[in-house]
Amino acid sequence: MGEESVSALVGFRLAAATATTVCTVLKIDRTEMIPALQEETSFSELFVAFLVARSMRIQADLVDHLFN
Repeated sequence: MGEESVSALVGFRLAAATATTVCTVLKIDRTEMIPALQEETSFSELFVAFLVARSMRIQADLVDHLFN
């Protein structure tokens, strides 16, 4: 589920998600996502910016957890 499914081993789930409201989910297979990232520059830039921001949030949370 989410961006982890692009890099995760096939069939191995690192995370789960539960909807708290009614929603629509779009499934993009890994075989479709990789070429989209390679061909669509603006989408690729947006996706990488999201990954970097997420990584920074996780790192900040870990540091906070370590010192508190």
